[in-house]
Amino acid sequence: MRLKDSIKEYAYSQGFDLVGFTTIKPLLETRRILKQRLEEGYVFPFEMDNVERITDPRSLLPGARSVIALGMSYSVSENFIPPKPEGKLLGLISRYAWGLDYHRVFIQKMKRLGDYINSIKKANYRVFVDTGSIIDRAVAYRAGLGWISKNTCLANPRYGTWVFLGEIILDIELEPDTPLQNRCGKCERCLNVCPTGALFEPYKINPMKCLSYLTQKRGWIPWEYRSKFGNRLYGCDTCQERCSINSTAVSGNHKEFMPVVLKPYMELTSLFSITNAEFKKTFGRSAAGWVGKSTILRNALIVLGNFRDEGAEPILLKALKHPSPVIRGHAAWAIARCLGKSKGLICLEKALAIENNDEVKHEIIQSIKMIQGERKQDD
Repeated sequence: MRLKDSIKEYAYSQGFDLVGFTTIKPLLETRRILKQRLEEGYVFPFEMDNVERITDPRSLLPGARSVIALGMSYSVSENFIPPKPEGKLLGLISRYAWGLDYHRVFIQKMKRLGDYINSIKKANYRVFVDTGSIIDRAVAYRAGLGWISKNTCLANPRYGTWVFLGEIILDIELEPDTPLQNRCGKCERCLNVCPTGALFEPYKINPMKCLSYLTQKRGWIPWEYRSKFGNRLYGCDTCQERCSINSTAVSGNHKEFMPVVLKPYMELTSLFSITNAEFKKTFGRSAAGWVGKSTILRNALIVLGNFRDEGAEPILLKALKHPSPVIRGHAAWAIARCLGKSKGLICLEKALAIENNDEVKHEIIQSIKMIQGERKQDD
């Protein structure tokens, strides 16, 4: 059996759905695109570090000669998804965070694969998964795992865009595979449904408008995007849910990515009573855990504000006294949305009188103006 075939067979036995091989040559087209995006200001923070390095696999392993690109579907069939609870204030979790943190899952599986290769033919290797050291999608495309779709995700004809990616760089020669042809055609569903217009052109995204990114970034969320969150507590799947390729995609149904760590919908008010240890026990095991408890609570306040439900009053008033300025500031916005003139003005005016943080003061003042109709809610 050829070495490539042995590698594929072992990779499939470890649960990988997609296996492809490519050269160690620099990703020149990706480099050109990143430099253009950098000039235009449309880059994710990790892409700003070193464009030359993250597009050159040779820089990551001395004597590197080949790259193995790997993929696993994180799609789950409907019969494995618990029904949406009724009568509660619920926040939506992106499906890639339902199960175990894919970084840990991939690293374990890739190390086993690397050791297996080394047992057949002596090889040094390094594993990467979503680290910023290398552009996963570009490598996966060149290795024939799929094509770059108009929403900038990698799309595979069998598994759609619901695919986690990683790669192994080795110092042995392996025959490269051929890239797949783009099958997006004239379809632009993903662009048309993007809530913020982050997908402003085919294959182009403004990350600072992307809700998936905004729910993960720390700090303040601009007012104009808060109402766009809708009920999204973490991540955004909108463009993928409308992708025509995904309408026929096969579910991987891997046990690691089943909704057993986090549920698709989470009760929002209960989040404000969990301890740091409880947060680590739940969110900490998923891909959402790295953002931290404060970021999740901030998102929960935005979602509560979008529900405009007075039943959230006890939680909002408690959050208005939170040690974190970011939590207090977003609580003020949510109070203005939920309580209005009847209670909101009184609460916010009392809070303003004792607040000592300038940023929070500004948020409270703007929230008061929103209640009084002097400021648009989505400015």
